[in-house]
Amino acid sequence: MNTISHMLEVYEPESESDCICSYSADTAFPKISEGEILDFPYLNQSVQANKIRHLVWQNDNRVSFKTLIFTKNASS
Repeated sequence: MNTISHMLEVYEPESESDCICSYSADTAFPKISEGEILDFPYLNQSVQANKIRHLVWQNDNRVSFKTLIFTKNASS
């Protein structure tokens, strides 16, 4: 049986290389859609999702699913 790993990465506004945070889990993360506001109180930062990319790959008995959230500054 295959094991599934889920990853979530959120990127700094207007960047495709500077990650605000990343998380891994054995269960799926909630769906995040374009236009949604993501609040990071511990970073004192709010961003708006403006592009979503999904990557899926398989190695041996593991399927990996990564969601990349690209952002812009959240409007006040």
